[in-house]
Amino acid sequence: MENNFNPIQEPESNVKPVSKWNRAAVEGVKLAIISIVLMLAASLTQSKGLGAVIWIVKLVATITFLWWAMKRYSVANAAVMGQTPYADSFTFGFITSFLSSIVLAVYTYVNCLFINPEQLELAKDAYMTQLESRPEVSMEIIEKVFENLEIISTFGVLIIYTIFGLIVSAILAGSTKVLPEGFNNN
Repeated sequence: MENNFNPIQEPESNVKPVSKWNRAAVEGVKLAIISIVLMLAASLTQSKGLGAVIWIVKLVATITFLWWAMKRYSVANAAVMGQTPYADSFTFGFITSFLSSIVLAVYTYVNCLFINPEQLELAKDAYMTQLESRPEVSMEIIEKVFENLEIISTFGVLIIYTIFGLIVSAILAGSTKVLPEGFNNN
């Protein structure tokens, strides 16, 4: 007797697997646009309270969009491959977050140099005021940091958002995976 049970369905010949990188690139750009719009809104507000509310909205919108993108990918991938395990869902979320982080880092660099350079000057003045009260910090070091603050900010954004995406993707992947029929998908 022939055993036809296969827990992982092979893709049909006319159905192509979902491209993880292509889909992650599109979703990463969308995620970056959401973040940029909300970051601009926060920077334009004069009220610190409203700015904080906008940052909370940005956080919720980012997590919600990432969950939605991961779930869409998992369902589409499972329709072709028969399942989307935790690792595939996590990988997709992380790639999406990383690509979004790259776009946000480029935006940060452009923002610092061309769009809103006065914001960088305000930040430098605020840091200088804090550092003047600390005699253990050399003025030479401060000046070197300030000369490269655009690059430091750019790489800071890249690192922070990548780590954030890694953590959030790891958390969300458990709820976005899709296992074969008969398995517990919760």
